[in-house]
Amino acid sequence: MADKKVSSSGGDGGAAAAVDRAASLLEAKDHEAAASLADEVLDNANRSVLAQAALIRGKALLQPLVAQIKDSESEGGYPAKEAFRPAWQDAMLALSLEPDNAEAQAQLAKVNRLAENFSNPDASAAATSTDSSTDISSSIGSTSATTDTATDTATDTAT
Repeated sequence: MADKKVSSSGGDGGAAAAVDRAASLLEAKDHEAAASLADEVLDNANRSVLAQAALIRGKALLQPLVAQIKDSESEGGYPAKEAFRPAWQDAMLALSLEPDNAEAQAQLAKVNRLAENFSNPDASAAATSTDSSTDISSSIGSTSATTDTATDTATDTAT
């Protein structure tokens, strides 16, 4: 197993190939080499790009919920709290990749605030799982990220 280095010129293909090699090493029970190769992939990953991708996806997922909140008076209902989970997870992913990312902190605060203030408690109760690790009520708001970072309201759109 001589070639365990990640090719920096291979782009995403090089990283994908390295991850495949790491998986093969893991299956072959070469744990040390698998961990080393996976570490190298992670070290070479552009975390800023990954964080931005997570933010964009989270904002895109939040937009329909914001529209539903805006239309709730005429249409008769806020989204279930569980509906905010994917946008919350993307904000958390962005923060795990870049803990000092102010945009990710603001997005997390916005999702937390919208889920807490504008979710349908009846719909959320129906969707609540008995597993607290997947319960949106315990997930959203359980982070220590600053919830006062953002001051935008439900009428603001995700940018």
